[in-house]
Amino acid sequence: MILDNRKNRVSFFQKTVLKWFEKNGRKYPWRAEKNTYKKLIAEIMLQRTRVEQVLPVYEKFVKKYPDLKSVSEAAENDISKFISKLGLFWRSRAIKKMAEFIISEYSGRIPAERAKLLEIPGIDNYIADAMIVFAFNGKRTVIDGNVVRLATRFFGMEKKPEIRRNREFITFCQSLSEDLETAEVEGFNYSLIDFSAAICKQKPLCVSCPLSKMCSYFLERK
Repeated sequence: MILDNRKNRVSFFQKTVLKWFEKNGRKYPWRAEKNTYKKLIAEIMLQRTRVEQVLPVYEKFVKKYPDLKSVSEAAENDISKFISKLGLFWRSRAIKKMAEFIISEYSGRIPAERAKLLEIPGIDNYIADAMIVFAFNGKRTVIDGNVVRLATRFFGMEKKPEIRRNREFITFCQSLSEDLETAEVEGFNYSLIDFSAAICKQKPLCVSCPLSKMCSYFLERK
């Protein structure tokens, strides 16, 4: 159960991770990128893959294939030469099919609507939400395993199996972004990713965590 005074705790959570991100946020080329195609390629590559692996592959890939047209015209085997370095070999076919679909159905323009994004091969709920936030300045909370860990610990939620698909949990996570200013949403989502990677890890650094004074996980173990 989420503890009482939820509104105050949510506000504290939002402000604290945003402030932490201002000083500690990581910088990657796709975060500063304005091109929606390159944003999409980065998100596909980052699925279940460490960012250190993705960075050199991403940079070489977008140099070789700078747009959807060049990907759609490439042989799948050629795409695989890049993507195979990241594992998850299905991504090579998905990237090519994705490019062909967007060119065919949307004249090469990546749609900003979530329902339309989910129709595109290779795009799941996570990537759709990531694109809405990072490419189209929309209000969503991008939920991955790290965000699940951070949210369930801080708000004192039971971490059930497949919680990422739990409707109540999804609704709660989405509420975390709803009252933020539009200009804050991108930074908030990046802060969740970076904070959970640096502080709220599998073995959390609770002693140095700026959230600890209101964190259920920490307070229950004092």
